[in-house]
Amino acid sequence: MNELIERAKTITINAVEILLLDIVKINVLAKALYLSLGFQIYGTEKRAYKYNNQYFDLEFMCLQIK
Repeated sequence: MNELIERAKTITINAVEILLLDIVKINVLAKALYLSLGFQIYGTEKRAYKYNNQYFDLEFMCLQIK
């Protein structure tokens, strides 16, 4: 992830200003990783996925790089 972030910062034509991702809200390890890299949560979509009759919420995260 660090390499991806650094590569995005070096794009010369300022095409990339923000990185976006989403995670299943209960994925605490992924959430902790992205928060440690500077991503911030900016929204939630309730019941975004259904698997084996169980619904899962999504959290949307962003990292401003320029």
